[in-house]
Amino acid sequence: MLQNRHDRVVEILYGVCRAHRPYTAVYADHLRAPFKPIGIPAGKGGEVSKVYHFRPDVWARLSNGKIDVIEVWDEQSEAGGVQDLILTALTPRLNSMTIVCFDEAAVAKAKELASAVLSAAYNGSGSLLLDPSEVARRVILVPEKIQSDDAAIKQLVKDRLRATWTRPRTMA
Repeated sequence: MLQNRHDRVVEILYGVCRAHRPYTAVYADHLRAPFKPIGIPAGKGGEVSKVYHFRPDVWARLSNGKIDVIEVWDEQSEAGGVQDLILTALTPRLNSMTIVCFDEAAVAKAKELASAVLSAAYNGSGSLLLDPSEVARRVILVPEKIQSDDAAIKQLVKDRLRATWTRPRTMA
């Protein structure tokens, strides 16, 4: 079992997502598991001149081809949080983003950054890339009292992700 809190939770999320049937593929960074980065095309005028390889903590592909991204923020820097938000918002065929935090201050920071960054991120047709209120609803707090109990963490993330699995993403 992994000792690092971040990697333990990534491992738990990976297992929970692999057990979720609508996912056709699940990948987790930081583990001894097959990993595939998400390719984000970059270029001007619709021409792809380069592909950026985004490595979220966990990502899963649904049977319809859409993608759910889950990031675990443990002592996440503000710059790292902004990067996670922007790269997730740029993910092709994105379905949802979930952020897992370990204290109330991190939850508040995740919601604040989502609001500040995503409220200003629009696609070429003028729509939000990712609704900040949708991200704020999907922030999961792992309370201190269960942070050493893998079974309790697993049940918590299963319960909270169930809402992601049953509720379709909405745009502003």
